[in-house]
Amino acid sequence: MNLLTNAAKYTDDGDRIELSACREDGEPGAGGRCRAAGARQRNRHRASAVRQQLRVLVVDDNVDAAETLEMLLQASGHHVRVAIDGLGAVQAALAWRPDVLLLDIGLPGLSGFEVARRIREENALKGVVLIAVTGYSEESGRRLSQQAGFDHHLVKPPDFAVLKEILASVALSAAKPAKAA
Repeated sequence: MNLLTNAAKYTDDGDRIELSACREDGEPGAGGRCRAAGARQRNRHRASAVRQQLRVLVVDDNVDAAETLEMLLQASGHHVRVAIDGLGAVQAALAWRPDVLLLDIGLPGLSGFEVARRIREENALKGVVLIAVTGYSEESGRRLSQQAGFDHHLVKPPDFAVLKEILASVALSAAKPAKAA
């Protein structure tokens, strides 16, 4: 407990504390060795951007997967809405104007590729970041995602750390002041 208290005491706001505990036999669990260390962020602006709330629309016809992603994103401080089909995704995006759209490809009605094309045609949605979250892991699927207008392609189940990095990058870009024309 003292290690964690000291790590918290000497770690700046916006920095991260990592804690691991192992039994004497080296397996994860209580007892034995314990290590806590503060890790400084290399870029203070990045740390503040991570805390910026984004509007994220999650689109997946697998309701359990959509709700799980919704809960993780909300726990990370983002505003989240869910749609479960392609047409609902387009309608929700037009009505709510998210910063990011996490979009499954294999949707009923309109495919994720068609949703992405329609989103890219809408002037009101020009700045939305499109992230494919799909089971299509082949290079051909990635090419089709790029052609449809996706900015990123993640394979299910998405690595949440990678998704958080993408969202932090989006937040950082949104936080930059607009350049004068």
